[in-house]
Amino acid sequence: MPVVQSVERAFKILDALRVGPASLSELARNVALPISTTSRLLATLEEVGAVERLDNVSLYRIGPGIVTMASGVDASRSLSALARQELRMLAAEAGEAVGLSVTSGYYIHYVAEERPETTVQLRDWVDSRLPMHLVSSGLVALAAWPDEALTNYLSRKLEARTDKSMTDPDDLWERIQQIRVDGVAWTVDEVEDGLTSLSAPLIARTGEVVGGLNIHGPSFRFPGDRRQYFEKLVRASAERINLLLA
Repeated sequence: MPVVQSVERAFKILDALRVGPASLSELARNVALPISTTSRLLATLEEVGAVERLDNVSLYRIGPGIVTMASGVDASRSLSALARQELRMLAAEAGEAVGLSVTSGYYIHYVAEERPETTVQLRDWVDSRLPMHLVSSGLVALAAWPDEALTNYLSRKLEARTDKSMTDPDDLWERIQQIRVDGVAWTVDEVEDGLTSLSAPLIARTGEVVGGLNIHGPSFRFPGDRRQYFEKLVRASAERINLLLA
């Protein structure tokens, strides 16, 4: 059956955007197409909501049309459904709330949460979309991005939510290099005062980091003197979920 060239090229562009937002010239180079051709395809994809341009910067990302279609996938095959039992087990073992998130452009979208019975309850983060640099699950995703995409992210004006939010691009660059070594990320009081979070990456069959698995709790008690214990828990749980995604 003959291949419709424009459709094939459009899917190549969408595939290139999976790792994160990119400029017109970057996309043209990544998909090996002339800038003029790439520009015309992006204009059509933008019109139908498959891609969108970020405010005040010349970068494109996966658009709401694709996200909406993805949300219609049979729940039995969705990430949250696959991981639900693992989330329950991790929450019980950690004694703290746990969450599951997926990347969405320059944001992290929280899609599932489980929590044990504790004396201090935190807010429910499900359906929240937060800037990647402010949350542990976003930082482990950024650590998997190519340097060029990471540079594009850090070159923007970065939002702060508390006085502990890290927004200096050089400091974030160094921090992300360390996360690449450690394989996990911590945040303390950075998206909300009094909240500490730990995440490990969720990795699809393609090798792409598609989100994060996190444990979060009140900063006054989490992680306490059990930092390594929690890191071991979240790594092991994420690895089991990754096997389900393989």
